[in-house]
Amino acid sequence: MANVRSIEELLKSFQDFMSYISWNKVPTELYQPVDYMMSLGGKRIRPLALIFVSEILEGNKQAALKAAYGLELFHNFTLVHDDIMDHADIRRTKPTVHKKFGVNEAILSGDVMLIESLSFIKEAESQIGSNYLMKLFLKTAREVCEGQSMDMAFENKQIIQMQDYLEMIRLKTAVLLACSFQMSAYIANRSELAIALYEVGICVGQAFQLEDDWLDYYSEHEDFGKVKGGDLLRGKKSGLILELLEAMDTSEKKDFLKWYPSESQNDNFMDRIHLVFIEFEVKDMLRARIEAFKQKAFTKIQTMKLSKEQSTLLTEFVNGILNRSF
Repeated sequence: MANVRSIEELLKSFQDFMSYISWNKVPTELYQPVDYMMSLGGKRIRPLALIFVSEILEGNKQAALKAAYGLELFHNFTLVHDDIMDHADIRRTKPTVHKKFGVNEAILSGDVMLIESLSFIKEAESQIGSNYLMKLFLKTAREVCEGQSMDMAFENKQIIQMQDYLEMIRLKTAVLLACSFQMSAYIANRSELAIALYEVGICVGQAFQLEDDWLDYYSEHEDFGKVKGGDLLRGKKSGLILELLEAMDTSEKKDFLKWYPSESQNDNFMDRIHLVFIEFEVKDMLRARIEAFKQKAFTKIQTMKLSKEQSTLLTEFVNGILNRSF
């Protein structure tokens, strides 16, 4: 196998590619918000996953960069529109696009990001002589919309089943990462790995979101970048709350929901949350669920037709995502 570049080198190659893309176009009211959003940074996990897995499978580097940029453009498009729907003021410590440029401008700029993302996927597809990328991308884009719709519908429901929440995060979060993994198989002309890589991406994506829910309250690192228990203070029914409700009987649920989330502004709210989490062992239960998704991903990698070196590199990469190493 050819020498595989480090994560740092691959990330730099993607950042260099991004710097070549100019959004200095007219009308500026349409394209300036796109440039602003794409410059805000972020984890870049999805494009990095596509580029890295394509790299270890010896795929077309230029096609990988174009497809990766298309996915990152699409991801950021969803964030622009999500922020409007959520009435969010801050994204990555900066004003959201609609706060900085206006709602109408944000909607239109988001639309053009979606359109341009299709263009980059099509270019990547042309380079490898395949039509699999666009089919996968369109399916993924539709599913992300379905996930967002489910998420919004959950806001009006008092009781949400954990299985429904897992399906929502599969659609809203995991399928785009799974798309990144699967595209790498097509770009490397290794279609026999496509389904397995997709399944790895789903497991990693769901574990990652549940980890986010867990860290919201239990993170001890200042660099996590969120207010401790922020989701709980906003009354969200995250994985922690749903794990709690799963453990409660009907009477206990009824009593809990009398004060959650209606009393979230009371001084003793977080103390009560802390005690009930201890009582029902929520910390360990959600941790176990996360670990099960992780193990499923690692097991799937071991069943794939990869060289020992490729399997090791992919396992280390997945572990890096789940342990927030990059």
